[in-house]
Amino acid sequence: MHVNTITNPAPDNPPLHKKKEQGRQTRQDIIEAAIVLFFEKGVSATTLEQIADKAGVTRGAIYHHYLNKHQLLEQILSRAVGTLIGIFSDMLAQSSHASITHLQKTNVDSMRMILDTPSLMHQLSIIMIKCEYTEENIYLIEKQNEYQKEIQHILIAYLEKISLAGTPLSKPAPMIADALLCYNNGILTRILKDPASIAAADIGLYMDMFFPSVTAPRSGHKDDHP
Repeated sequence: MHVNTITNPAPDNPPLHKKKEQGRQTRQDIIEAAIVLFFEKGVSATTLEQIADKAGVTRGAIYHHYLNKHQLLEQILSRAVGTLIGIFSDMLAQSSHASITHLQKTNVDSMRMILDTPSLMHQLSIIMIKCEYTEENIYLIEKQNEYQKEIQHILIAYLEKISLAGTPLSKPAPMIADALLCYNNGILTRILKDPASIAAADIGLYMDMFFPSVTAPRSGHKDDHP
Protein backbone atom coordinates (compact mmCIF):
# COMPACT_ATOMS: atom_id res chain seq x y z
CA MET A 1 0.00 0.00 0.00
CA HIS A 2 1.43 3.31 -1.06
CA VAL A 3 1.23 6.09 1.47
CA ASN A 4 1.81 9.67 0.45
CA THR A 5 4.16 11.31 2.90
CA ILE A 6 4.30 15.05 2.99
CA THR A 7 7.61 16.33 4.25
CA ASN A 8 7.50 19.89 5.43
CA PRO A 9 10.71 21.89 5.14
CA ALA A 10 12.51 22.54 8.38
CA PRO A 11 11.25 25.84 9.73
CA ASP A 12 13.55 28.77 10.08
CA ASN A 13 14.56 29.69 13.56
CA PRO A 14 13.65 33.35 13.88
CA PRO A 15 14.32 33.47 17.64
CA LEU A 16 17.94 32.32 17.11
CA HIS A 17 18.47 34.77 14.26
CA LYS A 18 16.95 37.56 16.31
CA LYS A 19 19.15 36.68 19.27
CA LYS A 20 22.29 36.88 17.15
CA GLU A 21 21.23 40.23 15.73
CA GLN A 22 20.49 41.54 19.22
CA GLY A 23 23.91 40.38 20.36
CA ARG A 24 25.58 42.12 17.43
CA GLN A 25 23.69 45.33 18.17
CA THR A 26 24.57 45.15 21.86
CA ARG A 27 28.27 44.80 21.04
CA GLN A 28 27.99 47.76 18.71
CA ASP A 29 26.20 49.88 21.35
CA ILE A 30 28.86 49.02 23.95
CA ILE A 31 31.72 49.93 21.62
CA GLU A 32 30.09 53.21 20.59
CA ALA A 33 29.49 54.12 24.24
CA ALA A 34 33.08 53.27 25.12
CA ILE A 35 34.40 55.46 22.29
CA VAL A 36 32.35 58.45 23.48
CA LEU A 37 33.38 58.07 27.13
CA PHE A 38 37.02 57.19 26.49
CA PHE A 39 37.31 60.26 24.29
CA GLU A 40 35.54 62.59 26.72
CA LYS A 41 36.94 61.33 30.03
CA GLY A 42 40.04 59.34 29.12
CA VAL A 43 40.43 55.58 29.42
CA SER A 44 41.60 55.34 33.04
CA ALA A 45 38.79 57.62 34.31
CA THR A 46 36.05 55.64 32.56
CA THR A 47 34.41 52.71 34.34
CA LEU A 48 32.50 49.77 32.94
CA GLU A 49 29.46 50.96 34.89
CA GLN A 50 29.57 54.26 33.02
CA ILE A 51 29.90 52.47 29.71
CA ALA A 52 26.95 50.24 30.58
CA ASP A 53 24.80 53.25 31.49
CA LYS A 54 25.77 55.05 28.28
CA ALA A 55 25.02 51.98 26.17
CA GLY A 56 21.74 51.29 27.97
CA VAL A 57 22.78 47.80 29.05
CA THR A 58 23.70 46.06 32.28
CA ARG A 59 27.28 45.56 33.41
CA GLY A 60 26.64 41.85 33.03
CA ALA A 61 25.90 42.42 29.35
CA ILE A 62 29.31 44.01 28.93
CA TYR A 63 31.02 41.03 30.58
CA HIS A 64 29.10 38.73 28.29
CA HIS A 65 30.75 40.34 25.25
CA TYR A 66 33.98 41.86 26.62
CA LEU A 67 36.05 40.69 29.58
CA ASN A 68 37.31 44.17 30.50
CA LYS A 69 38.30 47.61 29.24
CA HIS A 70 41.39 46.13 27.61
CA GLN A 71 39.27 44.14 25.17
CA LEU A 72 37.24 47.24 24.40
CA LEU A 73 40.43 49.17 23.67
CA GLU A 74 41.74 46.40 21.47
CA GLN A 75 38.49 46.38 19.52
CA ILE A 76 38.65 50.16 19.06
CA LEU A 77 42.27 49.91 17.91
CA SER A 78 41.43 47.14 15.44
CA ARG A 79 38.48 49.06 14.02
CA ALA A 80 40.41 52.31 13.58
CA VAL A 81 43.64 50.93 12.16
CA GLY A 82 41.89 48.27 10.10
CA THR A 83 39.83 51.01 8.47
CA LEU A 84 42.94 53.07 7.73
CA ILE A 85 44.88 50.17 6.25
CA GLY A 86 41.95 49.25 4.02
CA ILE A 87 41.45 52.79 2.77
CA PHE A 88 45.17 53.39 2.18
CA SER A 89 45.58 50.10 0.29
CA ASP A 90 42.54 50.81 -1.87
CA MET A 91 43.82 54.30 -2.70
CA LEU A 92 47.25 52.96 -3.69
CA ALA A 93 45.63 50.37 -5.94
CA GLN A 94 43.70 53.03 -7.88
CA SER A 95 46.72 53.61 -10.11
CA SER A 96 48.34 50.79 -12.07
CA HIS A 97 51.55 52.81 -12.38
CA ALA A 98 53.60 53.02 -9.19
CA SER A 99 54.99 56.53 -8.70
CA ILE A 100 56.07 58.93 -5.99
CA THR A 101 53.37 61.31 -7.19
CA HIS A 102 50.63 58.75 -6.58
CA LEU A 103 52.12 57.74 -3.22
CA GLN A 104 52.13 61.37 -2.12
CA LYS A 105 48.56 61.91 -3.32
CA THR A 106 47.41 58.77 -1.50
CA ASN A 107 49.15 59.90 1.66
CA VAL A 108 47.58 63.37 1.49
CA ASP A 109 44.10 62.09 0.62
CA SER A 110 44.09 59.46 3.38
CA MET A 111 45.30 62.00 5.96
CA ARG A 112 42.59 64.47 4.93
CA MET A 113 40.01 61.70 5.12
CA ILE A 114 41.05 61.03 8.72
CA LEU A 115 40.74 64.70 9.62
CA ASP A 116 37.31 64.92 8.00
CA THR A 117 35.95 61.85 9.87
CA PRO A 118 35.21 62.77 13.51
CA SER A 119 34.47 59.20 14.63
CA LEU A 120 37.82 58.00 13.29
CA MET A 121 39.60 60.96 14.85
CA HIS A 122 38.03 60.11 18.21
CA GLN A 123 39.15 56.48 17.98
CA LEU A 124 42.70 57.45 17.05
CA SER A 125 42.76 60.05 19.82
CA ILE A 126 41.79 57.36 22.35
CA ILE A 127 44.58 55.06 21.21
CA MET A 128 47.30 57.67 20.70
CA ILE A 129 46.83 60.26 23.44
CA LYS A 130 44.02 59.30 25.82
CA CYS A 131 45.33 55.90 26.88
CA GLU A 132 48.05 55.38 29.49
CA TYR A 133 50.64 52.93 28.25
CA THR A 134 51.46 51.04 31.42
CA GLU A 135 52.62 47.50 32.02
CA GLU A 136 48.99 46.53 32.45
CA ASN A 137 48.10 47.28 28.85
CA ILE A 138 51.45 46.59 27.19
CA TYR A 139 49.51 44.42 24.75
CA LEU A 140 48.21 47.60 23.11
CA ILE A 141 51.73 48.67 22.24
CA GLU A 142 52.42 45.22 20.83
CA LYS A 143 49.22 45.40 18.79
CA GLN A 144 50.10 48.85 17.52
CA ASN A 145 53.54 47.60 16.51
CA GLU A 146 51.91 44.77 14.54
CA TYR A 147 49.71 47.21 12.64
CA GLN A 148 52.68 49.56 12.14
CA LYS A 149 54.62 46.73 10.53
CA GLU A 150 51.66 45.86 8.32
CA ILE A 151 51.45 49.42 7.02
CA GLN A 152 55.22 49.54 6.66
CA HIS A 153 55.20 46.39 4.52
CA ILE A 154 52.58 47.95 2.25
CA LEU A 155 54.76 51.04 1.84
CA ILE A 156 57.95 49.04 1.28
CA ALA A 157 56.30 46.94 -1.43
CA TYR A 158 55.04 50.06 -3.19
CA LEU A 159 58.38 51.86 -2.93
CA GLU A 160 60.13 48.82 -4.40
CA LYS A 161 57.70 48.94 -7.32
CA ILE A 162 58.62 52.60 -7.82
CA SER A 163 62.30 51.69 -7.83
CA LEU A 164 61.77 48.83 -10.30
CA ALA A 165 59.86 51.24 -12.55
CA GLY A 166 63.04 53.29 -12.90
CA THR A 167 62.76 55.98 -10.21
CA PRO A 168 65.85 55.87 -7.97
CA LEU A 169 65.21 56.13 -4.24
CA SER A 170 67.34 58.27 -1.96
CA LYS A 171 67.45 55.60 0.77
CA PRO A 172 66.47 51.93 1.12
CA ALA A 173 62.72 51.38 0.87
CA PRO A 174 62.35 50.18 4.52
CA MET A 175 64.03 53.35 5.81
CA ILE A 176 61.83 55.63 3.68
CA ALA A 177 58.70 53.75 4.77
CA ASP A 178 59.67 54.09 8.42
CA ALA A 179 60.45 57.79 8.01
CA LEU A 180 57.09 58.43 6.35
CA LEU A 181 55.26 56.65 9.17
CA CYS A 182 57.13 58.74 11.75
CA TYR A 183 56.33 61.90 9.80
CA ASN A 184 52.64 61.02 9.54
CA ASN A 185 52.39 60.00 13.19
CA GLY A 186 53.98 63.27 14.25
CA ILE A 187 51.54 65.35 12.21
CA LEU A 188 48.56 63.32 13.36
CA THR A 189 49.56 63.48 17.04
CA ARG A 190 49.96 67.25 16.77
CA ILE A 191 46.48 67.58 15.27
CA LEU A 192 44.88 65.24 17.82
CA LYS A 193 46.33 67.32 20.65
CA ASP A 194 45.47 70.63 19.01
CA PRO A 195 42.91 70.30 16.19
CA ALA A 196 43.40 73.92 15.14
CA SER A 197 47.17 73.55 14.69
CA ILE A 198 47.11 72.16 11.14
CA ALA A 199 44.24 72.55 8.68
CA ALA A 200 43.26 69.66 6.45
CA ALA A 201 43.81 71.92 3.43
CA ASP A 202 47.46 72.39 4.45
CA ILE A 203 48.35 68.70 4.67
CA GLY A 204 49.58 68.79 1.09
CA LEU A 205 52.04 71.57 1.95
CA TYR A 206 53.53 69.47 4.74
CA MET A 207 53.90 66.50 2.41
CA ASP A 208 55.59 68.76 -0.17
CA MET A 209 58.41 69.13 2.37
CA PHE A 210 58.84 65.38 2.81
CA PHE A 211 58.43 63.70 -0.56
CA PRO A 212 61.16 65.54 -2.52
CA SER A 213 63.67 63.78 -0.26
CA VAL A 214 62.37 60.32 -1.24
CA THR A 215 63.94 60.21 -4.71
CA ALA A 216 67.65 60.30 -5.44
CA PRO A 217 69.07 62.71 -8.03
CA ARG A 218 69.46 61.04 -11.40
CA SER A 219 72.90 60.62 -12.89
CA GLY A 220 74.11 63.87 -14.40
CA HIS A 221 71.64 66.00 -12.38
CA LYS A 222 73.05 69.35 -11.35
CA ASP A 223 72.55 68.45 -7.67
CA ASP A 224 74.62 65.27 -7.94
CA HIS A 225 77.67 65.17 -5.73
CA PRO A 226 80.95 63.55 -6.78
